[in-house]
Amino acid sequence: KTRKILGDEHKILAIFGATGNGKSMFATLKMVSRIFKSTSRQQTFVLAGRDIITLEKRFVKSNYSVLNWKPFRGKWEYKKQVDGGAQIIFKTRTGKKYLYFTPFNNVNTYSRILGQTIDGVFVDEAVESNEDFLQEVVSRTIRTKGTWLIATSNGGDPKHFFYTGIVNVSHTLEDTMDEGEMIEQGIRRTPSDELRFFEDERKKDFMAYHMGLEDNPTYSKEQLKAFYELFPLGSFMYYSRILGIRGFNQDSPFAAYLNENSFTNMRKLVGEDKLFFPNKMVFSVDSGGHVFSEKEMLGSQYRDGDYGAEKGGHTIMITGAFDKDYRNFILLDTYFPNHMIQWASVEAINNRVVEMAQLFNTAKRDYMFCDPADSSMLSALMAKVKNVNDVRPAVKRDIKLALDEKAIIGLIQQFMMNGRFKVLDTLENRKYFYNAMISAKQESDGKIFDNGSWEADVWDGLKYIFMSMYRFFIN
Repeated sequence: KTRKILGDEHKILAIFGATGNGKSMFATLKMVSRIFKSTSRQQTFVLAGRDIITLEKRFVKSNYSVLNWKPFRGKWEYKKQVDGGAQIIFKTRTGKKYLYFTPFNNVNTYSRILGQTIDGVFVDEAVESNEDFLQEVVSRTIRTKGTWLIATSNGGDPKHFFYTGIVNVSHTLEDTMDEGEMIEQGIRRTPSDELRFFEDERKKDFMAYHMGLEDNPTYSKEQLKAFYELFPLGSFMYYSRILGIRGFNQDSPFAAYLNENSFTNMRKLVGEDKLFFPNKMVFSVDSGGHVFSEKEMLGSQYRDGDYGAEKGGHTIMITGAFDKDYRNFILLDTYFPNHMIQWASVEAINNRVVEMAQLFNTAKRDYMFCDPADSSMLSALMAKVKNVNDVRPAVKRDIKLALDEKAIIGLIQQFMMNGRFKVLDTLENRKYFYNAMISAKQESDGKIFDNGSWEADVWDGLKYIFMSMYRFFIN
């Protein structure tokens, strides 16, 4: 399938599907290829994304970016503060080419860019873009000879123009190859859950590629097997993370900022490659009356169908840490004690605190925050937890500081956007924290949608830390 993408000549190309399928890598390679093959008259190109900082991190600074591959080194230059805004200047055999960066949700900024004659556009995570922006780009691409559009996305809102105006009217490989050819060439078919959205009438210059995890050449067979076994077949997370079916990541405030670069390991925390040592460890607890069954969590004492082993809130402890100046944050642990009896959960939480203290034995453990709505849990933690200096109610709102959930979402996004939010690479953090954050949906009132299950508990745990520690940031 990757060869098909790299050799594709359609004017409008949509690449979408599961997170981690390599679509950004192939889309970037396709964009760079088209820029280097452009004629001397074609000089102006656009790279659009959520904001300039994110584009800079993903395409300029990241070691994983295609632009930093050996064949392209020395053939481009990044200009951040120049007339016309941030841009990459490519040195090609037909002259210099200018790739302008633009945020796709800032009308004033992208209007200036779209006022120019554009020879090609790459829209990263297009399903998050302003729909007027995307419609204008498609319109210009259709009516301008020689120009092109590449747009990528993970899941997202089925009603967004990326789907209704591009993907649904595009051809797929199934239109040009029969099933036997695809099997023979090892090409994964477009999932039926996606094909059902496609219209009968397809546009000549439109092509869509749905990418699965198998399409990423960097994954081994063992890794793919592990991915597929993470979630139950047919579950929300299976469709969202494994298949990348639309409708499962819409309005996500964190998906654009959390990726493989967000993870770090113990060596980078306390070993030879130390970035920063967790100086101030913070714990937060959110209580709930449900548990995971053995089907959902390895080692669970509960069977599927037992009382409490159903969808609902779970008791969770989130462990995070800040550096000395509160400038960097790392998510250390996502822990579900998984007991129906409160005292057993509190005992397990205390034991987990001891384990974390042993891992980072010089880190301060000043605070544990607990949902004040559960006074019984708060009292039990105050009585039992002995390895934290102060167990106190979590802050849910601070009127004096105009601090609410929407403001905290913005604060966490700032940490993520600037590379100051890391996640310790553990099975629990990947399975629970990472997946909960990228599937989180922000409602029109600015709050995270409570889906009544463990994903919402993960968000509450992280929210309590940043809400309750906010005064330290501003000091």
